Amino acid sequence: MHSVSVLLPTIRNDDWLDQAVNSVLASKDIEVELIVIFDGIKPDLNKSWVKDSRVVVLSLEDRKGLPSALMAGVKISKNEFLARLDHDDIAFPNRLVLQANYLETNKKCILVGSQLIGINEQSSELSQISYPAGHDIRKHLLFQNAVPHPGAMLRKSALLVAGGYDPTLSNMEDYDLWLRMALIGEIANLDLPLTYYRIHSSQMSKGADPRGLYVRKIINRRKTLNKFLGKNQLGQFTRDFIWLSVQYLRYLGIIRPGYIRQATSKRA
Repeated sequence: MHSVSVLLPTIRNDDWLDQAVNSVLASKDIEVELIVIFDGIKPDLNKSWVKDSRVVVLSLEDRKGLPSALMAGVKISKNEFLARLDHDDIAFPNRLVLQANYLETNKKCILVGSQLIGINEQSSELSQISYPAGHDIRKHLLFQNAVPHPGAMLRKSALLVAGGYDPTLSNMEDYDLWLRMALIGEIANLDLPLTYYRIHSSQMSKGADPRGLYVRKIINRRKTLNKFLGKNQLGQFTRDFIWLSVQYLRYLGIIRPGYIRQATSKRA
């Protein structure tokens, strides 16, 4: 039976966190180490799941931000396979075993994601949020972040070789890491939904400032990957121009993020 460490950072103690934790603990056919990282808030030690032997509570006294909180979890994790889940999302019972089986079978793959199903603040199901599927989807990273962060599983060794999450980034830390990992090995997405992704009003990714450091880093890393994959330089200039334009349109509220458009398509 495979073993996996799940990194679950949080800045809240609420029912959404309980749902996220309990979904991981309900995973089937796999041994789980669940690392719940309280980033600058005190954990509620009265919660029943705190006493579960599979749960590790990591409390960071001061707010470190998502990249640093995740790296604190990576540092104490026991397993080679690392999975991500956010405190407001819910993992399917078969998610971890399917992704672990994929990584075990496909030795060249260092990161595997899946499709998502949107849910609202009341946990009611919305529509599917789709990502490019296949055994090696690295070329899609030249267009967009093609792997959903809360639905990802990766090899710890590859993450460390790539340099881990960049603590200087306040947004797009996952996209930045995927672009660096893409220089090391194959990246895949399974063609089935394995995580419920919650749509709510306080999500950071809805309004990332396109003038931020993370945007400049992403564009530079996209250019590096484009060269690594042997793609046309002019084509990447066009892709970067379109991507940056979309970031400005999102920031100005002219268009909604793609994941929100997909998740709410049935209610449009």
